[in-house]
Amino acid sequence: MYRDGEPAVYLNGALAGRGKKSPHRVHPVVGKPLREQEIPYFEGDMSDPQEFTEALGEERIAQLVSAGPPPVPGPPVAEPARGDRPGLLIWQDGHYQLRARNGEARSFQVEGLAEPVAVPGP
Repeated sequence: MYRDGEPAVYLNGALAGRGKKSPHRVHPVVGKPLREQEIPYFEGDMSDPQEFTEALGEERIAQLVSAGPPPVPGPPVAEPARGDRPGLLIWQDGHYQLRARNGEARSFQVEGLAEPVAVPGP
């Protein structure tokens, strides 16, 4: 968070530290970084960043923390396959429809996929 050019970092709703005031403007970016070198190194779990149009006070930050993180979305039902040829990875039985850029549609049914298995881990 920046207020009057001074950065502040909150961790789990508590102020973790303040940085030096800077005359430079900060332009927050949510989503994909503009350049590869802007990707921060982070090890751990975190929710997606949220961007606010106003500086948040400590009371508002505490409210956000007490509300808890947003629910983690489940795995996708289908996703583009990686590789040299176009394709789909289908993870769930169902009726699917693909639509081409020209508006032409194709439908297909997927049945008999095995139920997902939870893999325990650290």
